[in-house]
Amino acid sequence: MRKKFLLIVLAWLLIAGIISFLPAWSQTTQTATFYPIDDAYVDSSNPDTNYGSENLLTLGSGHIVYIKFDLSNFTLPVERIVSAKLKFYVASVSQNYVVKVYHVSNDSWSEETITYNNRPSYDTSEIASGYIDYETWFELNVTDAIAQNISQSDKIISFAITRSSSASFASKEYSEADKWPQLIIEYEPYTETTTQTITETITVTDTITETVTETQTVTETQTITETQTTYTTSTVTETQTVTNVITETATTTITETSTVWANETVTVTTTITPTVTETVTANYGNQTANYYTDLANQLVPLVMVIGVICSLLGLLLSATGGRR
Repeated sequence: MRKKFLLIVLAWLLIAGIISFLPAWSQTTQTATFYPIDDAYVDSSNPDTNYGSENLLTLGSGHIVYIKFDLSNFTLPVERIVSAKLKFYVASVSQNYVVKVYHVSNDSWSEETITYNNRPSYDTSEIASGYIDYETWFELNVTDAIAQNISQSDKIISFAITRSSSASFASKEYSEADKWPQLIIEYEPYTETTTQTITETITVTDTITETVTETQTVTETQTITETQTTYTTSTVTETQTVTNVITETATTTITETSTVWANETVTVTTTITPTVTETVTANYGNQTANYYTDLANQLVPLVMVIGVICSLLGLLLSATGGRR
């Protein structure tokens, strides 16, 4: 069981290692092509003659080709450079001789003024060499020289090329631009990840105050009719009119406070103030007799009824006593 566990752990470690190397294996390289800003050749046979405007760069006995490139647009680290090659189109060649290239430390020369007598010196150690053929592209590997000098502040790089037998390369004045000298740098793209955190706080406060006033008037009319009948012909009619005026005043105050990305609070305050006005009107009809007359009229039947009752009681007693 322990061996099985160790095998599983080792398998996972192996897979993790393979995955970690996958980006490097799948990295796609790109190329940047630079054309010379100055190119010319000098001739020891004519030491004061300038050949900077010629459309061919001629090599041979006593001839030296100078070429200069501006690499200021190449901003990647040196570690990203895969290779660098000088590339020339061979217009003519007499024999298949070796061509040698050297680094020129002094970059102050220009193609309009350079001659054999004022030419800049170059390093004695050759950077690269190779054989050339007629009417074909010729390449020289200058990767080390580019890597060593691209870190200069001005990023201007010059080369000197020599050959014992005659040969001609197309210059930057050549009629066909696609055959001009080239410096081709192959590199790995550099990806830089920058994390930027932006914190933005937006506070919006809206205060809305709304006042709503409602006035409601309610009028109520109440009529009360009472009819009272006494033992006389006196009739009392009472008429009461009640007029109610109700005035309601409603005041609504809405205060709304809203904040973006926050809770919304709405406060509603309603105040109702009722006002009730009641008017009562009572009307009494005229009485047919005054108060005392009505009282006498009401007592007379009562006295008569009492008298009759007393008479009946007397007769009843008399009849009862005679039987004994």
